Amino acid sequence: MQSTPLPLGVPTAVSGRVETLAEAFGSETRLLRELERVLERQRTAVGQDDLGSVDDSVYAAQRILLTLAQAKRRRKSLLHLMVGNEELPLAELDTALGMGMTESVRRARDELHEAAQTLARELDLNRRVLQGAITAGDQLIRALVGATPRAGQTYGRGQVNNGTQDMAGGSGVLINRQV
Repeated sequence: MQSTPLPLGVPTAVSGRVETLAEAFGSETRLLRELERVLERQRTAVGQDDLGSVDDSVYAAQRILLTLAQAKRRRKSLLHLMVGNEELPLAELDTALGMGMTESVRRARDELHEAAQTLARELDLNRRVLQGAITAGDQLIRALVGATPRAGQTYGRGQVNNGTQDMAGGSGVLINRQV
């Protein structure tokens, strides 16, 4: 990432940390984008019923998430050193750094925010695709084994097999009264 000079009066130690923070944001952004590509591959694998590739994508995502957790710890450490608050919302970074804020940090922060928003959309899409695949698979299995539920096959809450109201309040608890 290209370094942006700090205004006069900003200590050199802060300058180095600011650019390190920009690099940390860049690392997190790359990891989020890599995770986005894994999610895309996962959707493709689900669409092709390729269970091996789905499994591979799960393991790849786990590896990236572990690395992302380390990158986040690094960012928090830098924020703690620079502004005294490791939980500082990134939207408040301009104010917290004041004159120490550089264009490269601002750009890296904005790219991280954009990558996080894109990843959130990708995760939601994958959740819906996977849920649809699970539902379709369940329906297929039920149809193959002839186990499709029919109306009246189960008792509703508070009913017993003769259609009368369950006096126990429909708790669903079975008691074995045999001695």
